[in-house]
Amino acid sequence: MFLTGSNLVVASGLMQKNSASVGGAVSGYSSSITLTAGTIIDSNIGTVYGGGLFLYERFLELVRSSIQGNTAKNGGGVAEMAASSITMSSGASVHQNTAASFGAGLWLQDRCSLTTTQGSISGNTAQEDGGGIYGDRYHQFPAHSFCVSVTILRKIFRIEIRARYLHSR
Repeated sequence: MFLTGSNLVVASGLMQKNSASVGGAVSGYSSSITLTAGTIIDSNIGTVYGGGLFLYERFLELVRSSIQGNTAKNGGGVAEMAASSITMSSGASVHQNTAASFGAGLWLQDRCSLTTTQGSISGNTAQEDGGGIYGDRYHQFPAHSFCVSVTILRKIFRIEIRARYLHSR
């Protein structure tokens, strides 16, 4: 699914076994995406970015939803660029995703953020760095534009600390 300047809300949906170069299940540009009520993004392939989802500007909200078993070069579960944000709540999970390079669970680049009140990022595998979360500044942006933030609001959230990687070149 390709979105531009749109708002997408999916409740109790399944997006499975899709493939694209960017965003195997959903690719959103200047779009807001909300996945709720048990929505599952599973076994999708993004050959370059975002096996499950790719988001450029705006936000992704995960509520009682799962992004699992997806594959990409960067951002096996989710790839976000250019001031995008992810909010995870009510047991949302990003797990068992793979990346050939960076950020198997979440790949955040250039002023992206993650905020969670409940959830988990676990069992993701990257061949390079950031099995759980990889945060980086894209080389074409000036150094002062880089900011990746992670906010954990409750101890219920579980993350594989050894798999987190935040980097600025």
